[in-house]
Amino acid sequence: MTWWRRVFFAAGQLGLMALARFFFSWHLQLADSRSPTGEVLLNAALVGAAFLAGRIFDGVTDPIAGLFSDWWVRSGRQRRTLLLYALVVPAIGVGLIFSPTHALSEAARWALVGGGMVVFFVGYTLYCIPFWSLTDDYAGEDEAERRILSTALGAGLILATAVVGVGTPALIQALGYQQAAVWFALPCVGLMALPYLAQPRGGPRA
Repeated sequence: MTWWRRVFFAAGQLGLMALARFFFSWHLQLADSRSPTGEVLLNAALVGAAFLAGRIFDGVTDPIAGLFSDWWVRSGRQRRTLLLYALVVPAIGVGLIFSPTHALSEAARWALVGGGMVVFFVGYTLYCIPFWSLTDDYAGEDEAERRILSTALGAGLILATAVVGVGTPALIQALGYQQAAVWFALPCVGLMALPYLAQPRGGPRA
């Protein structure tokens, strides 16, 4: 693989993990935000419990997504095409999670946060399982290439943590949670599309 293809591969990890870190970092702070009258948006403890349930759901669905990804390849289709079907789903979930406001009823707030978490975790699983499997598809039997791509995944995670930690507090302060989530998600979706273009010349090596 050329270096620019490796960069495109790492970009997918950066985009996905930046979305996830934004969600993980700010959902409890959103829940604890208060109106001018002092009303709390949502019960942060219940939001945390919903998040824990979502993580458990994510772990349960991982092997199912893996089986589906392998079936997709056995059916004669490229695994990388699954990324295109799933790449906007986590972003939609993040947008829903951070859309509640004090102007909405409490039921509507919970519907948006709960539904957003379901959408996010489903999309996260549907994207990350085939994406991480591309390490083997793109590297094939080349162990050195597999190490480079695995390192690229680690680098993407570190960069995502730095981007969210450094850039998002000011973004939220300037735009609020709802608009910040939308504007942050848009470039993440673009980054998540790039691994599709990272396939080595001649197709998968697996």
